[in-house]
Amino acid sequence: MIGGAVVVLATVGLMRGLWPAWAFLTVVAVGDLVYALGTGTKWWGTVVLNVVMLSLLLAPTTRRYVRHGRPRFAG
Repeated sequence: MIGGAVVVLATVGLMRGLWPAWAFLTVVAVGDLVYALGTGTKWWGTVVLNVVMLSLLLAPTTRRYVRHGRPRFAG
């Protein structure tokens, strides 16, 4: 239940254009996908959902949208 609230909060952050929310959701989707494929789960819906989520997060339009909030490192 708390995990769902965290994902919803991160999704709201993504809608506001926050780069850390985009990074968090990308890491969560990759982690879920690796776990589902690594354990040989029968829940292919999890795999399909995470592949769709990653394709939307990694789309050029989404990356451009959150780019304005990306941290800038000097050097």
